[in-house]
Amino acid sequence: MNKRQKAFIQAAASRYLMPGEEIEIVAFAGRGNAQVKQNTARFGLAIVLTAIVAALGGAMFAFVKPAQRPSYIVLTDRKIIMFAANQRTGGAPGYLGSVPRADATASIIKAKIKLTVQLDVVAPTKQSVGTTRLPSMRLSFPPVPPSARQTGRQFVAALQVSTAPEATPAKV
Repeated sequence: MNKRQKAFIQAAASRYLMPGEEIEIVAFAGRGNAQVKQNTARFGLAIVLTAIVAALGGAMFAFVKPAQRPSYIVLTDRKIIMFAANQRTGGAPGYLGSVPRADATASIIKAKIKLTVQLDVVAPTKQSVGTTRLPSMRLSFPPVPPSARQTGRQFVAALQVSTAPEATPAKV
């Protein structure tokens, strides 16, 4: 992401910032669900369709890949803001939503060619005292340029620091 794109995303995110809130990280990543059932169902459907077409005497090749939607992620000192990237036109990004930073945790799943991060959100429930765990989301930071992977690592480190339990002072 170049400086012009970063400034453009920061300007779009500024509408959703509270007074005194500061942007820490702006990143570009592919966004997809981490739900295995949906991906398995898509793959099974593709195999069935391929078998039907092949039985009718035709040829069909199926390549099923989990949907990765390009997104911009803005990490502030209070929340995570997500925008849908409009790469074709370069127009204004679509606002997807925001999550309080204290309710989110991130962990690295794979760090081979591209960096894959799992983002988990735990939201407090209004009916009971407990919490509700929302479906996980996978973020894939591209391998090129290398700064994109580095930004992904900074994103994970920032969320791990903000959600780590604070040390209690020892009583003397």
